[in-house]
Amino acid sequence: MKKKEAVRAYNFSDGKLVTTVNEKIAFIRRDAAEFNGFGITSAMVDALESQTNLFSNTATDIELAGNQTEATATKEALAEQLQGAIRAIMSRVVLKYGEQTAKYKK
Repeated sequence: MKKKEAVRAYNFSDGKLVTTVNEKIAFIRRDAAEFNGFGITSAMVDALESQTNLFSNTATDIELAGNQTEATATKEALAEQLQGAIRAIMSRVVLKYGEQTAKYKK
């Protein structure tokens, strides 16, 4: 079963999201007196900032794609080694039993 691709709720890069949030946090801190009337407290702003910092410290899509490419290359190299070993064994089996025998097919 194929995995569903994650779809983001925004249509721009993660870097732009972090920059925009940090901008808004700076504006909220600058105009804290006006935002108090809307129920925005400094604790809420601090929580938003810590969430933003956690988000910005995660790996980017480019880094994750690079990791996936490296893992695929490693897997393919190991698969090639395994296939070579299987071919070597199967050539010995052909010499001993022949291609048309039940033991070879097994």
